[in-house]
Amino acid sequence: MKNLLFGMLAMAAMVSCSSENDPIDDVTGGKQDKVEIKLNAGVVGVETKAAVTAWDNTKVNFAKKGSTTFDEDWYATIGSDKKISFTESNFTTPQAHYYNNDGSNTTLVGYYPTENITRTANEVSFEIPANADMDIMSTASQNGNKKVGEQFGEFTFNHLLTQLTFEVLSDAGYTGGYITSIILKGTNRKAKLDLTNPSALTFESLAAGNDITVYNGTITPNGTAQSAGEAVMVQAGADMTLTIVAGSTTYENISIVTTETDNKTKAGTSYKITLTFSGKTVSAEAGLTAWDTTGTGSGRIE
Repeated sequence: MKNLLFGMLAMAAMVSCSSENDPIDDVTGGKQDKVEIKLNAGVVGVETKAAVTAWDNTKVNFAKKGSTTFDEDWYATIGSDKKISFTESNFTTPQAHYYNNDGSNTTLVGYYPTENITRTANEVSFEIPANADMDIMSTASQNGNKKVGEQFGEFTFNHLLTQLTFEVLSDAGYTGGYITSIILKGTNRKAKLDLTNPSALTFESLAAGNDITVYNGTITPNGTAQSAGEAVMVQAGADMTLTIVAGSTTYENISIVTTETDNKTKAGTSYKITLTFSGKTVSAEAGLTAWDTTGTGSGRIE
């Protein structure tokens, strides 16, 4: 009887071990069906303070497509190693996400920034601040599922605005006063990202006004180029003009002319605008820096 009892206990132990580790039971229980989504990120670089140049625990959102619309946001941070860590909405508490158990695709689009936005189905709206120090980026849409070789690849974030930096100088003929103000006009400060076509922004006029403050201060132009304000990031392709106050003179409707074939600034491209003061004439020459260094531009103001 004692031997029979020991035999029954041993058999029970074997059954217990088998039920915990049997891979067939794991499949039916759903353990092997759950494949965690793990992502890496890339970014098109730019060498300025305000724009994103490298990942540093940067907050981003990933819009997830439901049955018909991108109606859900997944929150994430991106570290310096380009690893994407999903979180809860506080961007601190870890939150795992998984591929669909049935093997169907999950569709994601990444975008930045995550603050001061308006989110509706298939759309994100951004308000560019008056000093235009905000970068806007998005990724292409990707599909991924749990099958090896069909999971998500790297998500590359692309800059969707034009960047402008300004410098001033003068030649020997300049007798005017110091520069106190540079205002950029002609761009719109309300931007919208269509998540079904996230490669470009559309723009609308902002009720509060669309002027961009490039510089407020005091610069005395001389023969050496001097930076005027921080870089600004604005609507690409806009017909921009400048209003500059120098001494007692206000220069208005100063066109920025580039050597782009269509005379339109490009998204993801940084232009350095050099304002040269000579007597009563101001010339504006635009060269390319940082994001895309393949073109130049020039302009002249009488």
